[in-house]
Amino acid sequence: MEKNINGINEIFDKNNLPRFSYGGFFIRFLAFIIDFFIITCIRKIADMPIEIYYKDVTIGLMASDIALVTIMDAIVYYLYFILMTKLNHGQTLGKMICNIRVVSIYGDKLTWGQVITRELFGRYIQDTIWILYIVIAFSSKRQSFVDMLCDTVVLKEDVCTYIYEEKVREVEAAY
Repeated sequence: MEKNINGINEIFDKNNLPRFSYGGFFIRFLAFIIDFFIITCIRKIADMPIEIYYKDVTIGLMASDIALVTIMDAIVYYLYFILMTKLNHGQTLGKMICNIRVVSIYGDKLTWGQVITRELFGRYIQDTIWILYIVIAFSSKRQSFVDMLCDTVVLKEDVCTYIYEEKVREVEAAY
């Protein structure tokens, strides 16, 4: 179900959303754990042809083949987050289960630029420098370092639904 939440930036500007409206560290971490489990299953399926090929070879995997598996795993990891976030309107399977969603602070649909920056470059940086995740705890909108760069925020799904329904009521009242 697609929700076009026009005017959400007005709500963010007015600071009308209480702090509990935003997805905090632990709920985001739980969503990531769920996503990581799903990605691991997809990776195992993607790696199967290489493992089957080398099953009969006594030498095992060579360094170049291990590099191929590592590259394939990275592609699966990043594509999962990029495609799920963009094509599923800000949600991966883990975020769906945890009832959270990534939204643009401007109220528009997430752009490919926002998604790629957030899910590829940002995820790589934050996975490399884990301490950057602590920013979520101290940010007023519980944004990560990358959320701030990409102008995104993680909201609880019921808040997104409330904002959408509020905007629909405003539009209906205008007519």
